[in-house]
Amino acid sequence: MTKIISIINHKGGVGKTTTTANLGAALANLDKKILLVDFDPQANLSDHLGIPFDELDQDIVDVIMDDQSIEPFFIKENLHIVAGNLELAAAEKEFSNSIKAYIKLKKALKSITESYDFVLIDCPPSLGFFTLNALNASTDVIIPVEPEGMAAGGLQTVRDAISEVQDVNDDIKLLGVLITKQRGLVVGKDLEESIRDNHQPVFETVIRNYKHFPEASTLGLSIFDHAPSSNAALDYASLAKEVMNG
Repeated sequence: MTKIISIINHKGGVGKTTTTANLGAALANLDKKILLVDFDPQANLSDHLGIPFDELDQDIVDVIMDDQSIEPFFIKENLHIVAGNLELAAAEKEFSNSIKAYIKLKKALKSITESYDFVLIDCPPSLGFFTLNALNASTDVIIPVEPEGMAAGGLQTVRDAISEVQDVNDDIKLLGVLITKQRGLVVGKDLEESIRDNHQPVFETVIRNYKHFPEASTLGLSIFDHAPSSNAALDYASLAKEVMNG
């Protein structure tokens, strides 16, 4: 069965896009077929992976606004993407008052899901129209959280949103909370321990804070294309194995 995983947190800067890009690449390296969905109106995931917007036949706006069948862009043989578009923000204004619109992504994915082992959805830093759409379409959720800042404080809010969606999507579950941007500071260790004590399930893998991540993003590459032997790549390779076993 295909796992459809939303990567969400209503806080920005916690590593959602970095995780979507690099977890997808890590799973593809394990011979899994992956579809990435850039569902953030800022289109950061597409930028992160260097998607050539002028070469696209389709993007997420065509899928959501025009109800087109998904025709993904091939990054690699088994790593594909539904690219983002800054004009996606208009969809929230147009559809937010329509109950049926909150299953648009679910309907779009239905015809293509069986072609993939994993679908990873990069969500915006909010719990609004797009994130709820993604949750309605998903089987699993990953919540990245930075343990050395205020980002850890809103974790329960995200969990409450998942619980509410379970009323209409009883397939969905929290796959795990993911500790990101770990710098090894004492305060970070204390907050990480608190998260592990109070917010299970939590992935054993911790994504440490390495310069390779912003470098890769600037170059439009995954960490495996930029620094494949780095500890940064090893962290996401470890996470991919946990996700496969989850």
